[in-house]
Amino acid sequence: AAAAAATAEPPPQQGRVELSGRSRVVETGLDDGIDAFLRSPRSDVTLLHPASATPMEGGGFACELEPLSFFSLTVQPLLEMVVERSDARSLTVRIIRGRVRVGERISESVRIDGENVLRWGEESGAWQLESDISLQLSLRSPELPSLARRVWISSGNAIVSSAAGRSGRKLLREVVRVAATSASGGGS
Repeated sequence: AAAAAATAEPPPQQGRVELSGRSRVVETGLDDGIDAFLRSPRSDVTLLHPASATPMEGGGFACELEPLSFFSLTVQPLLEMVVERSDARSLTVRIIRGRVRVGERISESVRIDGENVLRWGEESGAWQLESDISLQLSLRSPELPSLARRVWISSGNAIVSSAAGRSGRKLLREVVRVAATSASGGGS
């Protein structure tokens, strides 16, 4: 009986789990218009990359990102974000508050934190732009045995990192496109 108790699976765990991911993406071969665009507050909404953005009293933006579909479930990130310009060629897009809409209901059980540090500069006559995204999600976890919980967390971290990478690549393409349009007089 003692040997059986020593090898028994611990009881299932539940509560909250923290998932995190990070991704660094670089776009090279850009022209110098990227510098003026990113230094300007005109780039703020582009940097947030929302489906919609509403300025908030006191600064920042309330943003709805594009909905994500998982099987029959639709999840839409709802983020309050600010753009902080810290020096000549660096800025940070920071999530102040993040939640999700699941279907028609806003879920209070999921919290999203994160930031995207963008840096740009000239190297060998061409400009480059770097996005370094870190994301953290805090959510209720299902009741799982400890080994299954570790696998669930590991898989969740991989999914968050992958999402950060996709988001970074998509954002840089959009920033480059809007900067080029802006430089040619097309506006933002």
